[in-house]
Amino acid sequence: MRQQAETWIREAAVQCGLSADSVMAKPERPSLLDPKKRIELEYLAETFMYAPRPLAKWTLPEGTHQRMRNRVYTGRLPVRVEVISDDESWLDAFVNAFIVTLPSKRVDADNNLVQIRVEKATREGFTGNRTEVFVRRSNSLHLTFEWMLCKETDLPLIRKVQFTPKTKEA
Repeated sequence: MRQQAETWIREAAVQCGLSADSVMAKPERPSLLDPKKRIELEYLAETFMYAPRPLAKWTLPEGTHQRMRNRVYTGRLPVRVEVISDDESWLDAFVNAFIVTLPSKRVDADNNLVQIRVEKATREGFTGNRTEVFVRRSNSLHLTFEWMLCKETDLPLIRKVQFTPKTKEA
């Protein structure tokens, strides 16, 4: 799910005007070679919850089996997206555009629904009107990706029923 989440975050950032190379995993230490305007991703621990539930059932085109799709687990991946810039007005405009551009629902590779929510935002580096030499302003968005782990089973259909009459003789 981490790769898929990073892909969706990168797509939203590119749509908002940031280059694809500026979206990166959070480094151990910041470097002077990092882009001035960038997004750093920090993945928190995934959690899974056992939550069985039937989702759908349909007959296969051959007509011999019925396929049932059941949710077995729900997964949750919190991601901390830190948008970093030295320009305060660009940062505010980009964060608002990023939140609007980020889709609320997507489908993963297994055709399972993934819900994307922005939980909260934390601003850092915004101080008073003092003159600052090295300005590093950031806005941390806390995103949550929730998805389902599903299982599909095939059940054979009964196509022919033959009754054998039993008669009682008197």
